[in-house]
Amino acid sequence: MTDALAPVRRGSRAWWIAAVLALVFLLGHLPFLASTLEDVDSVNFALGLRDFDPGRHRPHPPGYPVYMALGKAANLALSEPRALAIWGALFGALSAFALLRLFAALDALDGDLAQPHERLRPPWIGDWIGRPAVATGLAMMAPLYWMTASRPLSDSSGLAVSLVAQAILVTALVRQRAAAAAGESPSSAAATQSARLILLGAFVSAVAIGFRSQAMWLTLPLLALVILDRAGRGAAGAIIGSLVWLTAGTLLWLVPLVIASGGPVAYYAASTSQAGEDWAGVDLLATNLSARRLAFALYDTLIRHWAGAGWVIVLCAAIGTGVLLWRGRRALLVVIVAFVPYALFHLAFQETVTTRYALPLVPAMAYLAVRGLAWPRPAGGLTIVAAIAIVLGVTTARVTAIYARSGGPVSRGLADIRAEARGQAGVPVGMHHPFARPVEAEGVGAATPLRHRQRHHACRSQEPNRRVGEDLPT
Repeated sequence: MTDALAPVRRGSRAWWIAAVLALVFLLGHLPFLASTLEDVDSVNFALGLRDFDPGRHRPHPPGYPVYMALGKAANLALSEPRALAIWGALFGALSAFALLRLFAALDALDGDLAQPHERLRPPWIGDWIGRPAVATGLAMMAPLYWMTASRPLSDSSGLAVSLVAQAILVTALVRQRAAAAAGESPSSAAATQSARLILLGAFVSAVAIGFRSQAMWLTLPLLALVILDRAGRGAAGAIIGSLVWLTAGTLLWLVPLVIASGGPVAYYAASTSQAGEDWAGVDLLATNLSARRLAFALYDTLIRHWAGAGWVIVLCAAIGTGVLLWRGRRALLVVIVAFVPYALFHLAFQETVTTRYALPLVPAMAYLAVRGLAWPRPAGGLTIVAAIAIVLGVTTARVTAIYARSGGPVSRGLADIRAEARGQAGVPVGMHHPFARPVEAEGVGAATPLRHRQRHHACRSQEPNRRVGEDLPT
């Protein structure tokens, strides 16, 4: 049985392109990591570096234990903002290989991995590069993907690990479908390799959830689909094995998390308190459903963060969806299972105006957009996508440099207060509750903060670039 994923194996042209993308991404982020804290989430992360206790929202539940452990390690050599941000840059760069593998596996599900460069040679450089590599470039150069990786938040690193789990699981699906098509027995080498990949995917899914709890919506439905596809070919063993590895991976971070929170009762109390604040203090579509609100939520989620190219990307993604309906229904099914559960959760239960929450949907949009533009091959659609990716990357890289130099607005404001307070000790400072945590983390120097009604997490009015893409700073 030939390997359908051989064109993206290590050492292949596509693999080297991914390596170049990873290097460019890393070099474009390491010098421009966040220089200050930002919104309340990053402040909570910084407080957690000093004294990890999710029961006191240091950081806010669920606690992000794997991300915080890495942050504490980096904090030994870096400032708090950079210790939190560096993992987004590192994992974001490494995600090039996960994206390439994921997109190639999606193509391979319908026997459509053969690249246009096999039929169409240069001058169309996009066709020479190949579809999975172009989709990888578009995803990584997307303004939201690029910008978020410089911020002191867990979004980019959590997504990167989720993409690794997805790539492993879809590769397992490709392997077991190929084995079934060849009539191989459940004990064959290919079927055994697929089973091992399922177990590995389950373990990596658990680790991803330890980075960000939202990763469960990106990984667990896909794990269920891959196991379901094994029906009649060792599905029972896959279920038991995946549950064991999923549980083991979860316990690695859950047990220390609960202990650090003061025990199960304290952690449960903090988690329910957090859920209550999010439900009552944030304008959610689930609690304020209307056609107008849904339209704005979709706009925030799909269009606003593409630096003016959102409508083009959405149109191309819609065409790509039609192409998959016509000639790639297996790949479309996997895309739906891998990303739609998170999309529904995001639209209903997250504040969509905070555009970084839409980050996990960028890879799906990139893949569908490339499938849409790559369909009319003689038109050089892949070259057009590659050009769009380069323009987006250059535009956002400039903004990232400005962001790293200027810092977050709240931190700048507090720095100004501290500077002025040096000559006026004891000057009172009043504030609304969203600023309570930043003041706790960074202080106001010789000034005296007035008492306030503190709320931990609900208000996100400090989000510094919630309109990344449309309102890029100049």
